Amino acid sequence: DTFIEQVMNSEFSDFLFENIIRKSIAVGKSAAVGRTCVEYSNKSNTALDYKDLYEEIKERIEYYENYDDSEGEEE
Repeated sequence: DTFIEQVMNSEFSDFLFENIIRKSIAVGKSAAVGRTCVEYSNKSNTALDYKDLYEEIKERIEYYENYDDSEGEEE
């Protein structure tokens, strides 16, 4: 791990996503033709990583939408 990764993991671990977006040639090529990498090459590593990140974000949103922060409070 780099120093920045170590700091991020130690200070902000609760806020970081599990998924990492890998670099690929598809990103540069997709930008050159004015499309997203998912549109350009939906089987590229980067496109698959973005799809996984989307699922992780969606799961977190659903978790917080269903989270009842009033639990444990006295009425």
